[in-house]
Amino acid sequence: MKQMKLKDLIIPLLATLIFSGFTFAGNEPASVSLPDSILNEDHIYKYLYTDRSKSDRIMTEMRRRKTCPAWELDYIEGDLNYNTGRNREALKHYKGALESSHVKGNDTLCMELLHRQISCYDGLHDEVNKMSCINRLMALAKKLKDKSMESIALFNMGKSLFHQGDKERGYEYMEQGAAMMDDTDYRLKYDNLRYEYKTLALFYQRDGRYDNVLRILDGWEDIVSESTGDEPAIDGLAESELKDLLAMRTVTLSRTGYETEAAECYRKFRELDKELGRNNYLVMPYLFDTKQYDEIFRINLPRERFLIGQKDTVNYYMASILKFLGYAYRDVGNHKNSSVYFERLSVLRDSLKAREQQSAALELAEIYKTNEQAAQLKEDESAIRIRTIVFLSTAILLAVAIGFIICILHDKQIILRKNEAMKGTIDELMTYKSEFFIRQAENIRLRDELQQFYNTQEEPDSEMSELSEKEQNLPDEEDEGTEVPVIKLTEKDRVLYDRISHEIISRKLYLRPGFNKSELIKEIHIPDYKFAALFKTFAGCGFSQYLRDCRMDYAIGLMRKHPQWSMEAVAKEAQMSKTSFYRQFQEKYGMNPSNYIKTELFSH
Repeated sequence: MKQMKLKDLIIPLLATLIFSGFTFAGNEPASVSLPDSILNEDHIYKYLYTDRSKSDRIMTEMRRRKTCPAWELDYIEGDLNYNTGRNREALKHYKGALESSHVKGNDTLCMELLHRQISCYDGLHDEVNKMSCINRLMALAKKLKDKSMESIALFNMGKSLFHQGDKERGYEYMEQGAAMMDDTDYRLKYDNLRYEYKTLALFYQRDGRYDNVLRILDGWEDIVSESTGDEPAIDGLAESELKDLLAMRTVTLSRTGYETEAAECYRKFRELDKELGRNNYLVMPYLFDTKQYDEIFRINLPRERFLIGQKDTVNYYMASILKFLGYAYRDVGNHKNSSVYFERLSVLRDSLKAREQQSAALELAEIYKTNEQAAQLKEDESAIRIRTIVFLSTAILLAVAIGFIICILHDKQIILRKNEAMKGTIDELMTYKSEFFIRQAENIRLRDELQQFYNTQEEPDSEMSELSEKEQNLPDEEDEGTEVPVIKLTEKDRVLYDRISHEIISRKLYLRPGFNKSELIKEIHIPDYKFAALFKTFAGCGFSQYLRDCRMDYAIGLMRKHPQWSMEAVAKEAQMSKTSFYRQFQEKYGMNPSNYIKTELFSH
């Protein structure tokens, strides 16, 4: 029978562990196929305007993988929504971040989030909440002596005053805010300045304050591509800013009488106008002033077709296009087309009003949907955690079980090797005893022949008659623990012991029930005073132990010859009780007889 090896059990156990891993981990959500290198805030900003869907995918994957704390994910997702025009959704995330314990204990982060909420409320024309945030930001900025945040609060306060009709004070605050920002080393300094300069330029232009427009444009141009190094990179941002700046400069130069400079600015604008830009409306006043209707058609008709193709026609960009085309066709005398565009403009404005009325409800519904999705996500995460705990617990239990089994098998292998070694020793001992018995029989035969020869030549040995009466009456003590008197034995005594041993083994006298010293003396003439000394000297043990050893040797012979026998049958055949047989075998050989039989079977 082939012995089972350790590796034969380890391999299936490891396979079970791996299968368990697949069972519990198999329900993990599939990963979005995005490289780890772009799963960060910088790449969300990078693709904001060139690939918005990619920014959304990065954000979703960052949420799923929890690449940063929850408040930071809300912060980033708020920026993503704000920069793509979803102000209410952005507000939800900014508020979520602002309410986190981490942000509440950090005034700097709190000011950053208040700044972003101000921008959202500005886009929603919610002046009440906007002013509440401005006041909170101003109070925190003054408390911390943070000039960059104070400048932001001041600029937005000026913008609110402007929209409320207090233009002069509005301009004053906005100018002060921009100047204060320019003196800071705020990490988003130039990003804020570009926004502030553009806002001021638009307001001044609408009011016809062209000297102020040119002054602001000069400041804007100086920093159009500047960066503090900490500002997130956005593809195409510098080119887009420069194009807007050129459009506004063209209009301002034209209206202040600098026609040549205006034409040069427009030429530069056209060089950058390689795509259907959303902000081309900024240059329209110049084209109308100079009656360049072909340019108006060249810019707006493709943009109109593009928006229709995209099925994105209900927006203020489309309204501007329809207005410009309606006036352009009117000015060139094509009243039919002009009326069509003005009619479409009227319908679109009604649609925009209706959409504005619905937008709040739609955005709130989207927020509710998002909240439901967030709740579902938490539920899924909880389920995943439970599966993970179960999987880890199972894996640990399996690992412990494998370790335990390995230890057991290792110990069994050690015991098996010891048993095999002991079995070999026992087998060698039995072979030696068998050979010794044969040689002993041969020696006895030769001695008998020699004795017969000597008997014809000499008188019988008179040693026995010379012993004193005292010596003949020495006690017979052969059991263990009984002191045996020292008697000088001769070679003849050795011969006598060999005869006795040979008779006992060859005739299997040890198997006779109740066989003892008296029985033996009846069978073989042994001087009584020498009985114990013979066995102690030549057998190395008392007569009782000698008989037990003979029965044990006989039992081993039976086990080797009949390995299928039960231990009870072997013990009975060897005139021993099963308990005594097991005890004596264990004491003598360090293993039990059952293991000896198993080793015998394995070896075959």
